[in-house]
Amino acid sequence: MRLGRLSSAVLLLALAACEDAAPLGATDLALEVLLPKEPVTTGQAFPFTVVARWSKTLPELQAPPQLERGFAPLVLVREGSERSESSTHVEVRHVFRAYAFTRTDVTLAPVTWAFSGGRTGAQVRADTPRLLVRVRPAVDASDPGSPEVPEELLAEPVAWTPWLVALALVVGLLVLIPARRLQLADI
Repeated sequence: MRLGRLSSAVLLLALAACEDAAPLGATDLALEVLLPKEPVTTGQAFPFTVVARWSKTLPELQAPPQLERGFAPLVLVREGSERSESSTHVEVRHVFRAYAFTRTDVTLAPVTWAFSGGRTGAQVRADTPRLLVRVRPAVDASDPGSPEVPEELLAEPVAWTPWLVALALVVGLLVLIPARRLQLADI
């Protein structure tokens, strides 16, 4: 099975905030999300691992190609994937660098991964609770620090309208004065 095909079923996979992965072979269909125990800092990378596990009795499964978007509002950058197999199960570990760009905790909505078919034709389903990513703001709201200004202040923009009106008047006078002199000379 190719990892790209594994990507289309993962959005349907259930999320589980579990620090210790269940042993390979414990379930027919599962998805776990491994998060850090301590709060993450706004805008700084933290490890985020998605472990997809399924029984070999199920046909080849696909994960969605846009796995990174399924965990919004977190921003995920894929670092790699690892696949391992036992005699009864397949496990794929997707490793990400994740970022939270909020000043408050992030709650990831529950996801369900369901599959109908296999040898028995029954539905296999994995559900997970909501996941909470604790976020610590990078800047303390009570002491945001001094404002950041450029080293050199920019020059104030010049108002071009008065200069254009003055230039038009000068050009007009320069054209009208010789023409008026020519009219007076002809009289």
